[in-house]
Amino acid sequence: MLLWQIEEEKWFVSANQHEWARLLDVAQFSYNLQRSEATGKSPFELATGQQPLTPHTLAISFNSAKCPGAAKLAK
Repeated sequence: MLLWQIEEEKWFVSANQHEWARLLDVAQFSYNLQRSEATGKSPFELATGQQPLTPHTLAISFNSAKCPGAAKLAK
């Protein structure tokens, strides 16, 4: 898992050499979401006791029966 993360970050840096500082937040957020094979939990989950809400988790957990227009917008 860590090797994948390193390769992903190398791609960000090599593809966007002038924008790497702007992408650090994205890289850190991505890393903090990855579950460890040793603990079975992500760094964020170890620190807070829960996984963070992401746009994807909000969209899939949204009850579309109450507001179909909002569900369509979320997709």
